[in-house]
Amino acid sequence: FRNNMVGLNDYVHLVTNLAQGFSVMIIETKVYSS
Repeated sequence: FRNNMVGLNDYVHLVTNLAQGFSVMIIETKVYSS
């Protein structure tokens, strides 16, 4: 169970990082295009 929780934690962390990077990319695209 503990290993499962660690895996879940890593997954959440990865998704959060991806989401942040994605929104930064979108913001930069909007800034450059305007």
